[in-house]
Amino acid sequence: MALYLTEGEISQLLTMDETLAILDEMFQARARGEIVNKPRVRVAYPGGNYNLMPAGWTTHGIVGHKTYTVTPKGASFQIVLYGTDGSGLLAVMGGGRISGLRTGAATGYAAKLLAGAASGGPVAVIGAGFQATMQVNGVVAATGATDVRIWSRTQEKREAFATRMAESTGVGVRAAASAEEALDGAAVIVTITASADPVLMADQVKPGQTVIAAGINSWWKGEIDPALYEKADLVVVDDIDNAKVEAGEIMRAGELGRISWDRVVAIHDISGGLRAGRTRADQIIVCNLQGIGIEDVAVAEVVYRKAKERGIGLELPA
Repeated sequence: MALYLTEGEISQLLTMDETLAILDEMFQARARGEIVNKPRVRVAYPGGNYNLMPAGWTTHGIVGHKTYTVTPKGASFQIVLYGTDGSGLLAVMGGGRISGLRTGAATGYAAKLLAGAASGGPVAVIGAGFQATMQVNGVVAATGATDVRIWSRTQEKREAFATRMAESTGVGVRAAASAEEALDGAAVIVTITASADPVLMADQVKPGQTVIAAGINSWWKGEIDPALYEKADLVVVDDIDNAKVEAGEIMRAGELGRISWDRVVAIHDISGGLRAGRTRADQIIVCNLQGIGIEDVAVAEVVYRKAKERGIGLELPA
């Protein structure tokens, strides 16, 4: 019988460290050709949009999708899993907790993979909204960073956020007085905003820094100065096909003649040793993360297996 899992039940079954381990395994499996992932499908309607993210892990016998709606009242997420062996529907579960954890874990994973020996160094986070919480958690868990600087345009907001994150992570998280202060000497720079205009300019990024842009997946917004993509020694995405329809910053940089898609590398090719990541300490690396369905499906599979083992969840009638 299929299993239904609530967000509260999922919270009992999943940690950031586990999510990081799942993504590491998944990206290496993708490099071996064991993963199928399709770009996100968006259906707009008056007042909102519906989104579908299908994917599968062939050697695990799992296919599924995340669906969600976005309206001015917020977002609602669900993940559905099927077995490929004819077993049919396996699970239906809330997708909010998984979405948050895997988004933060993806940033942490990229930071550790791409920053190299400097990955445990200072971290600058531009943005202090809801999504920034998991970004800080993911980078700290993945890299062991103990110096995190927060910058956002509103002083009260960044200071309150830094205080909360310092308490929850147990490491040094502080609000910076300026973007320049946050960025100075940072090994990793994370942008996590909904800004229509760049919050990080090319001349602010110095040799050796790794930039992870995780806030924007539309053409008409952009956190990152298009010139930074030209300046970067390496540009990385979580999925090439998905980035070609969602990574507006890269598309805009391409239209301006600052980058071509043959310079863009998928993160799983670096994980699997098929392409080089950081090869010099002074390289500038930019990683644009859009979020992909296989991250949700891979994490949801582990949640499902653990729930079955522990007898957690509601069995749905056939």
